[in-house]
Amino acid sequence: MHLHIHLYQNGNGMLKIANKFDYSAALEELKILSETDFLGGPGRDADDIEIDPLYAGSLADALEALASDGDIVLKEGKGLNQDAWPQIGDQDEFVFKTPTDPTYGVAYGVVAIKRDNGLIVGAYTGCSLAVDRAHQGRGIGTSLIMLRFLCDQSLPLWEHDKPGYSPQGALVHRLAYEELQSLQVE
Repeated sequence: MHLHIHLYQNGNGMLKIANKFDYSAALEELKILSETDFLGGPGRDADDIEIDPLYAGSLADALEALASDGDIVLKEGKGLNQDAWPQIGDQDEFVFKTPTDPTYGVAYGVVAIKRDNGLIVGAYTGCSLAVDRAHQGRGIGTSLIMLRFLCDQSLPLWEHDKPGYSPQGALVHRLAYEELQSLQVE
């Protein structure tokens, strides 16, 4: 199964998803999820979801979460063993990978890496989603969310008693939901 997701927002190119993973369970889950379910988790009411600027984070926060949660070693914006991380997507000048613990094979979210210099420019690790300001508005956040959902068949905030998003984070999650709903499977 080859998945191709078109990101039309802001003239972005096509996100190509690696077909070496089985996304069928995520696609089945998606069929029964409303937008509210996608933000808060299945069966949640809209009142259970909190939208507040307080939840806005930085790429540094997301990378710190990655380093502490996964014991992933980062130096100068790069993962020291990121060449070994599985690539799950490709979009123009960026590749998307799952930072993986080499000992246990556990994936710790999804990162966007600039192809020409290897710098991590976006991450959805733990519950932190962030894209470097210089690369915002290019569909990276939307792609990170889509890939995270396809890999995990859920989103990390579903586990919280009261899922919380910044206004921009909620908007990008809604865009990702819409893009996933229009997924073209070839």
